[in-house]
Amino acid sequence: MLVLALALLPQTPAQPPLAPGLRPPVPGALILEHPCPRAEAGFGQSVALLDLDGNGVQDLAVGAYLEGLVYVHFGRPNATRDRPFDRIVRTFTTLGPAVCGIDDQDGLLGYALHAAQLDGDAPDELVAGAPGETLLGGAIPEGACYLYGGATGSTPLRLAPLPGMEGRFGNTITAGDFDGDGVQDLVISAPQALVGGVAAGRVLVLPGGPLQPTGPALLLDNPFPVLNGNFGHNLTVGDGNGDGIDDLYIGAIGNTAQGVPRAGQVFFHPGPLDPAVMTVIEDPFPDPADQPGPRYSMHIHARENLLAVGANRKDHTGLHDPGMGYVQSGPLFQDTTLHVHPTPVDSDYLGFRCQIGDFVGDSSLDFAFLVLRTRELAFWDGDDLTGPPLLYSCAPGSADHLGNGTLSGRLFPHGREQLILGDPTFDDPRVDNGNNNCGRVVVYTLP
Repeated sequence: MLVLALALLPQTPAQPPLAPGLRPPVPGALILEHPCPRAEAGFGQSVALLDLDGNGVQDLAVGAYLEGLVYVHFGRPNATRDRPFDRIVRTFTTLGPAVCGIDDQDGLLGYALHAAQLDGDAPDELVAGAPGETLLGGAIPEGACYLYGGATGSTPLRLAPLPGMEGRFGNTITAGDFDGDGVQDLVISAPQALVGGVAAGRVLVLPGGPLQPTGPALLLDNPFPVLNGNFGHNLTVGDGNGDGIDDLYIGAIGNTAQGVPRAGQVFFHPGPLDPAVMTVIEDPFPDPADQPGPRYSMHIHARENLLAVGANRKDHTGLHDPGMGYVQSGPLFQDTTLHVHPTPVDSDYLGFRCQIGDFVGDSSLDFAFLVLRTRELAFWDGDDLTGPPLLYSCAPGSADHLGNGTLSGRLFPHGREQLILGDPTFDDPRVDNGNNNCGRVVVYTLP
């Protein structure tokens, strides 16, 4: 089944005044600013929701990869929409806690973040990728990850790439229980790792994680290795076959698909994971003339048995790079709805990021696709995927890499989910240099 969904735009009501430090850029949105602003911080490159202190309240971790730091904003026990976080912010380096404003660190710590429960106690663990870390001096950084929490507390556990995994190890991180044993397994990508002699990408799976391993490490290679295939550019976890066991999705944004260079692919690995067992998911309508490639799997996100895929450079209706979003499901992911802007133009880049969540607040899953050129969020109601989307303007000043950090989840105990977008190249007016790439995070809630 293939359906094309188009659309149009309602207005949002006014928002009440917010607490100091949080500003309402558009109705229903909150800005989280860099706690100690500086130029070239990249604050918002990654985001993760977790309970780092084990008090049952959601905290928000933010990666500032250009300065190599991670910040954790602790949630308030009685969080409200105007005050979700306490004033307390903790700063972390590769060595542990630090003072806000510490000198920049090397290695791109905070390029990726993921929260997981890896040791069975109340606090969550936070895993931060540092894909730019290099100790060997090679042309491609080998990378590393750092785990905060567990028995070592705030002193991070360094996770070095296994032999053969060098190549921006820590670029993307996720976790899931892929064998149904009740313990989360940690997944880390190295999209520039060598496969067949070319930088095509590999993915490492640590059963049980590094704190309580339940089996040997598993390596997943790009099945169709091409230079810059970027296997592992994106990772997500869902239950695509509905058997109650987590499944792993791996994006390869630069892979050739159906003869189209850089068309992109997604690889579905059902749990329990077996490198030889997978389903290849591709654009249903490949076009050899669509160059420099549609970027199918520019971003992917799974929830339950549903997969959202962004192809931000997909050509259609005679336009160049307006972009397209896909919602896919079914045994071979053949049930697909295609999602485009209601008034597309060249270089819209719809699908730069995508998320699934209960954004409408009706207990069903909805779909959001970021339109990069116009800085809009296009929401499709999960109960009416073929109907028009809600188009929601992003915060004024949103920059070219809006959404590099993207997350959906509930910051508050009840009601609809929020969409959290990092904006790491935002120029903060508190920093003197006008083109400063300080960054910020914006939390969006539909009215």
